[in-house]
Amino acid sequence: MDKIKFLICILLLIIGFVLFIISKKKKYKQIYMYRTIAYVLFLSALFYMFNEYINIKKISNSLETLTTISATIAGFVFSGISIIFALLNVEYVNSLFKNNFLDKVFYKAYTVVILSLIDIALYVLINQFSMASYNILILFYLYIFWLSILLYSLMIFDFIKVIKRVKGKIK
Repeated sequence: MDKIKFLICILLLIIGFVLFIISKKKKYKQIYMYRTIAYVLFLSALFYMFNEYINIKKISNSLETLTTISATIAGFVFSGISIIFALLNVEYVNSLFKNNFLDKVFYKAYTVVILSLIDIALYVLINQFSMASYNILILFYLYIFWLSILLYSLMIFDFIKVIKRVKGKIK
């Protein structure tokens, strides 16, 4: 890796780390925005650092599988959001929603669904117009895919924290 690429990666990681630290001093929606930007910067640094090891040919051959994974994740997230909305009549879940404890889960869920839809649209664009030879488009598709996977993982982590909080409150 050359020095400029290394410096750019370090800069992205430092800015992401600073945003993550600043987010701890913010409230509700601002926390989400700062952390999401930090996650994007972390992923960008890793993606930029390791993009020379990405085999574009293998990725373009497995686009259908990646799109299926993306659509499945979007379906899981959308179903989960629907279930939580159905539980809004439950007193404690309603209080969690009103007190912004579920915000991180919902914002990540919305973002994951949007990113998955972008992935699906890119797949259709690549397949429909035979654009598999455009490496930058394949890399962008892969970046969006990994960003949706990252946010999905973080959303599950936040959801588990909410479930533990609810479970602790029930006892």
